[in-house]
Amino acid sequence: MNTAILRIATPAAGAEEYAITLTLRDEAGQEQPLAAATCPLTLEPPGMANALTAAALVDRFATAQGQDEVIRTIGVQLQTLLAEVGTALAALPPATNVLFDIEPPLLRRLPWELLWHDGDHRALFLDTERPISRGHLDPALPPAATEWPVRMLVVVGAREDDKDALPQPEVERIWRNLAGREADVDLLVRRRPRRADLVAEIRSFQPHILHFIGHGGAVDEGDAESDAYLELDSDTPGAKQAWTATDIRNDLSQVRGLRLVFLNACRTSAAGMNGLWTVADAFLKCGVAAVVSMRAEVTGADAHLAATAFYAALAEGKPVDVAAALARQRIDQENGGSLKRREWGALCLQVQTLPAAVLSLDGGVPARQRKFVKLHLASALHKVNNFINRVPERRATWQSVRREDEPRLVAIVGESKVGKTALAQLLLVRCALTDWSIRYVNLVQEREQNFLRVLQLLRSGSPLSASANGGGDETADPLLVEALPDDAFADFDQLLAQLAGPLAPGASPPDVVRQPANLQKLFGAYRQGLDQAITASAKPRMLLVLDHLYTVPASEFRILRQHFLREHLMNDAARLHIVLLLRPEDFTAFQLADFGDLVERIDLPRFPLQAWNELAFQYMLRYLDATVGEDIIRTLVQVKAQRLDAASWTPDELDALRRGAFTLLGLQ
Repeated sequence: MNTAILRIATPAAGAEEYAITLTLRDEAGQEQPLAAATCPLTLEPPGMANALTAAALVDRFATAQGQDEVIRTIGVQLQTLLAEVGTALAALPPATNVLFDIEPPLLRRLPWELLWHDGDHRALFLDTERPISRGHLDPALPPAATEWPVRMLVVVGAREDDKDALPQPEVERIWRNLAGREADVDLLVRRRPRRADLVAEIRSFQPHILHFIGHGGAVDEGDAESDAYLELDSDTPGAKQAWTATDIRNDLSQVRGLRLVFLNACRTSAAGMNGLWTVADAFLKCGVAAVVSMRAEVTGADAHLAATAFYAALAEGKPVDVAAALARQRIDQENGGSLKRREWGALCLQVQTLPAAVLSLDGGVPARQRKFVKLHLASALHKVNNFINRVPERRATWQSVRREDEPRLVAIVGESKVGKTALAQLLLVRCALTDWSIRYVNLVQEREQNFLRVLQLLRSGSPLSASANGGGDETADPLLVEALPDDAFADFDQLLAQLAGPLAPGASPPDVVRQPANLQKLFGAYRQGLDQAITASAKPRMLLVLDHLYTVPASEFRILRQHFLREHLMNDAARLHIVLLLRPEDFTAFQLADFGDLVERIDLPRFPLQAWNELAFQYMLRYLDATVGEDIIRTLVQVKAQRLDAASWTPDELDALRRGAFTLLGLQ
């Protein structure tokens, strides 16, 4: 998109008018003038009868209720104030985004989002072809981080039964609109945190997106020193905390990487009585690239409509200014489409960089690579699309395999049916999207395990079995089962033939092969072949996942541990990263703790009982959303909850719920 800058400058001392300019900015940052105009400091357009004063504009917007013609009147007056610049603004060609840089503090308080071009009956802030956002380009703001996946923290500041905020429907709609993007987004929800805990979470999780659901206001309204704030509720009756704009700036001054803040709370763009700080300003001062906030009271229903449309647009790859315009459109449509209600104009987007540069969920992954992965990892993607929660563990797993230094061995440890395979499949998809080679060795259906069979499966590939996928037919994703080139393992095959003679696939190797000197030679040739296969693939790295290792006898695993895993860790130039999926007793029996900090252990616990309702609802919604209503899904989830007789549960309970629901509803 081209970029136009609409600027209202602070008047010089003694001036009686505001100077307004519209310029077109090129890629080098040079601005070409398009139009210029002035407007009186009184903000009363010449020749306009019954024009509102600046204070009246703000007050009428704040107090408008229902269908109110004054919304259109305000929009027309604001457009008229821009004079010739307003005409040029409305006539900009499509594919032009506009930065509205308002320098005078008094003018920043006006509801410019209502701008209305009377000539073609168009609300300019609803235009997705010429999206407008407030703000300016800050040259000191660091560029968008290339880090991927995007981390998103949703903070629920209000209680679930708060009818003015309606937090739970909003959380569900955010989750729904980002469903299918689990490979791109790690979404963490925190409910009613105390200020200290919230700040600690932000510093630890380091989100790129912070979304707040709740209420805003000003401390001691009417006091000249009052401060704008976000309200943090808690489970203790009457115990609420005000996270003030001043607190926010102090708490987050050292936080880096936060790109987008969405404040779905009333009046978060309104300053306290001191007029210096809005909550949105506080986040901008902390270096956030873009802030979405509310300039007036909004209902919970309108708030979650805005969030629904905004994140749906981000999930489709739209920039934040287009997403904001679509959110305003959605609110207006739900309120009758008259553009005479103030709610759609309450949503305010402020940026400090070009909107397209604020944030992208795609992380630079080419569209062609995404399509390639989607076509070749069909069953793995299906599992990922139904993957629930585990945000801390999936983040830790991703960070572990992406490390350039030690360790290059990761152990995902948890009891059976706790979701180790699902977590590994998400990891496989992420690595495939970043153009790694991926290998998945599934040992669950192997009857007579031995170390040689594991090496053969690594070469030939292993399908994701029916057991690993929670039922259904065996699948064979090409990226997972494509055999490695035989020529890379020519030396290994020759040496094995010399030692053991002809061997049937899966046959146990004779004792001569198991002699320490021969094992050392054999594994040396195998590792050399694997390195050649990785190099020949032209991929930067390879991820190997070994699943269901409990089927391997300890004596056979000891050989793999000594000659494959240990030697792998000794190879500083290795481009191979290995992930082992293990039960706790396997980790102990296989003596992996002896590797010390060279192995990264990531534990997968059972889910707590209190997490059932939300996670089960999310899971079932993906299967039944197009078939039955949300109320029926909630009933199914609650009935199953009454039958959970333990303090925790594993994901196989979700599969049982799905199967039972399909039988009950007569679905395939």
